[in-house]
Amino acid sequence: MLLVNKEQKSNKPSLFDNNSFQKIKIFYIMFNSIKRDLKRRKLYMKYESKRILYKALANDCNLDQDLRFLCAQKLNQLPRNSSRVRIKNRCIVTGRGHSVYKFCRISRIKFRDLANQGLIQGCVKASW
Repeated sequence: MLLVNKEQKSNKPSLFDNNSFQKIKIFYIMFNSIKRDLKRRKLYMKYESKRILYKALANDCNLDQDLRFLCAQKLNQLPRNSSRVRIKNRCIVTGRGHSVYKFCRISRIKFRDLANQGLIQGCVKASW
């Protein structure tokens, strides 16, 4: 007779394994942050001209006080996410928010990986 321990786990990783669940959760968070950043960029492009106009009129000292106050109110009524300062440079591959190169919108980690594989044109490892 063969005895089998019920507590013995299989070697296959499960979807509900703690490590696998953590990876899925991190991917989901990064995906949402990329979507949020894209939404903010679209809103910025949509309201950019209005924001510049209202801001210029609200700061113009030669205009009437009531008109300046009205422009400041209109500026405050614009969506909060349409402001330039709400945009965060994120890596387009991983969603990482720190140490992202502006010219290619890739994080330093992914940039190094892609450069080592030779997938970035004009990028050669320095040797002397």
